[in-house]
Amino acid sequence: MDYVLYAYQEFLGNHLYKERFLNNIVSAFFIILLRNHGSNVIVPEIDTQGKDENVIFILKYMQENYCTVSLKELSDFFNYSERHIQRIIKSSTGASFSENIQKLKMRQAIRLLANPDISLSVIAEELGYQDSGNFRHTFKKFYGVTPAEYRDMK
Repeated sequence: MDYVLYAYQEFLGNHLYKERFLNNIVSAFFIILLRNHGSNVIVPEIDTQGKDENVIFILKYMQENYCTVSLKELSDFFNYSERHIQRIIKSSTGASFSENIQKLKMRQAIRLLANPDISLSVIAEELGYQDSGNFRHTFKKFYGVTPAEYRDMK
């Protein structure tokens, strides 16, 4: 179903409960996006009361720059101390900055490993690892198998 078109048509109309209906269409749209692409995003907890309003922007920045971003760069960009930005990330995701970055890298590693033409050293480099041995060690710790073993299983 084309939720955007349906929402637009509802917006143009003058029906009872129009606002409530539009909110539900938008909610359904985002739920479908999360179902189809949920493994590609970090979703903060719904209850953001008392949490920083920039958390969505912080997480988006991390997702877009996960190969190179450092905690210092992130804190400088958002004008927070490193300690404060760590607290924001931990309270919103349940994981530390480095755990979130590692999760993003490992998810991308799985996608890259699906292509047998990309060498493990190229994958390691693309994910921001200086040493392919470090990539292998991190991958094995995260998934329980080495990247080569994972590729052989698929």
